[in-house]
This record gives sequence, C-alpha cells and structure tokens, in this order.
Amino acid sequence: MQPKSEAAAGKREGIDRQRAESFNRNAALYDAHRPGYPDDLYLELQRLTGVNENSVVIEIGAGSGIATEQMYHHWHATIYALEPGAALLAQAQKRVGHIPAIHLVHSSFEDYTTAVPCDLIAAATSFHWVEPAVKFARIGKLLNPGGFLAAWWSNFSRNDTPVFDAIRAIYAQYHPEPELNDDLRGLQGQRVAERRSEFEQAPGLSFHAHREFHCTRSFTADAYIGLLRTFSTNACHPEEHMALFYERIAALIHAQGNRLDVPFMVNLELARKDVSPRRSGE
Repeated sequence: MQPKSEAAAGKREGIDRQRAESFNRNAALYDAHRPGYPDDLYLELQRLTGVNENSVVIEIGAGSGIATEQMYHHWHATIYALEPGAALLAQAQKRVGHIPAIHLVHSSFEDYTTAVPCDLIAAATSFHWVEPAVKFARIGKLLNPGGFLAAWWSNFSRNDTPVFDAIRAIYAQYHPEPELNDDLRGLQGQRVAERRSEFEQAPGLSFHAHREFHCTRSFTADAYIGLLRTFSTNACHPEEHMALFYERIAALIHAQGNRLDVPFMVNLELARKDVSPRRSGE
C-alpha cells in the first residue's frame, strides 16, 4: 500500500531526501515491479493538451523510464527525461536509450537548465518530490506560454474483501509504522484533494482539468512484495525490520491462489501557463 508519509513529504518545507533517494537505491526493483499507467491517461492528455510528435516535453523524475516509454509510444514527442539517480538513469538507458527523440538527462528538476522551451512538463508519481520553494518558479521559466503542467500519481488502494482486512491486520502487527494502513482510502482521498488544490492555486498557471482513471491490477506474491519494497517508507526501514511483514503478506497471497487483485486509481492534475501576464485587478 502507498504510505501516507509520502503524501506528507510533499507538504513539508523541503523534501525528505532519504526517502526520495530510496528509489535510486532500489532501481532494479523499481524497474521490475512498478506498473505503468493506463493508456486512457495518455489519450486524455493528448486530447486536453494537443501534445504530438512536434511537441517538446520535459519529464520530472523519469525514474527507470516507465512513463517515458509510454509517453513516447503514444505521442512520439521529443522528451527530455530528467532523473537525478544514477542507478535509475542506467535502468532508463536500457529501456529507452535506443530512441533518438528521448534525451536522458542526469539532473534533478531543480538543477536543470536549458535553452529549449517546452510545451508540456510531465511528472509521473514524482511531483511531490520537487522542492516546494522553487518548483513553480522553475516551471514558469521552462514552459512556453500556453504550455501545460501535467502530474499524475498511482494510488494503490484496498476494498472491503476479507483479504484486505487480513492485510490491514498484518500492517498493524508487523509493520514498523502500523498506522500506514489505517483508513487508507480516506487518506488517499485527502491526498488527491490536496494535489488538486495545489494545482488550482499554482502561481502563473490556470487550473485546467482533474481526471481519475480506475482499474484493477493483479499481483503474484513475488510481484506484490517487489512493489511494496519500492515504496519509500518501506525502503527506508532496515531489511531485518521488514522481513516478517513481507513474509506474512507473501504467505497470505499464496493462500489466495498466489493472486491479489488490487484496486488502482491514477489521478491526473493539469494546469496551463498563462499566455500573457495577468494585470492587476484581473
């Protein structure tokens, strides 16, 4: 389950760097076990923004190139994929390095400098890891007038079936932070509302759209444990503190026929850079 601590990280003044850097420490796991995003998301983004093969896209926190590859497949745009983690960048090189239109850049969004303006800034489950004090100023400098900022997040949830009641009990007994699974759906709803509010109030941008894409992902025990290991809150605890937690979750999934169907929602927030500066009083 996605931990609430990741949501809190995006609201603090400054980012929890230990957690932010955990993805790079687990780059191979991240590449193997993080799922991509629904095709409908990319089709809707194309409809809303007009992004196409003539567009320039800057991607914040490309990770191992999962969303980068999907964006190129749907849009064939020129993509500058920024990733500060060297291990993740190496995974992205394996995945998309053969595509000339994709430029992999070893840089954080905060440190990125370029003379190339862009039509779309995209962030796939990464926008909350950008330093709050500078992110909208950087976006304003990099976006063309009328260009778009698009951010989307994976939300792995639960339902009211007995298997998820059992998972919640395992969190309560074995996880170092047992409160992570309390009222998960309520916490996710609050998190989505906060993300939308941030986009509605973004300086220099006009809120353009909010979308939600719902589906179900099926995981084997190995795949689900691999996914859990990529979450920053889990990854920042020593392995010996997590071993029983992972063991109990895996045993539960094996007892369910080695299949766990997880409700999955992606929320998309979209804003547009003002074409001309707003005058006082408007």
